Amino acid sequence: MIVSREGLGFDEVLLDCVNNVLMDILGEVGASFVYRRLRCRYNIEREAIPGKIEDFSRGLVDLLGSGGEAILHLIVDYIADELHMTPPKGRRLGFLEKLRTLSKAWERQVIPVF
Repeated sequence: MIVSREGLGFDEVLLDCVNNVLMDILGEVGASFVYRRLRCRYNIEREAIPGKIEDFSRGLVDLLGSGGEAILHLIVDYIADELHMTPPKGRRLGFLEKLRTLSKAWERQVIPVF
């Protein structure tokens, strides 16, 4: 497992940022609705989002349309801010590519724990 000096792994940072963005943009009721729809329609539990990130991103866009796309971009920005990094830029980079870029950069900065 790869963790930061603060003890958080990338998956925990991802989950925290997803939740913060949903709560900030949609409020508690809206975020609960999104989590419930992801669970019922796409079989994605909140805790499983890091392992099903492609399904999560597809489901969010299916549920919210262009609003889902905007939320995905905000998630990347929140993660980059949380990790004290610059968000990956580029029109050709989608959500998943930006997330992979941040994850790889994070792994280079942290201490492996065995």
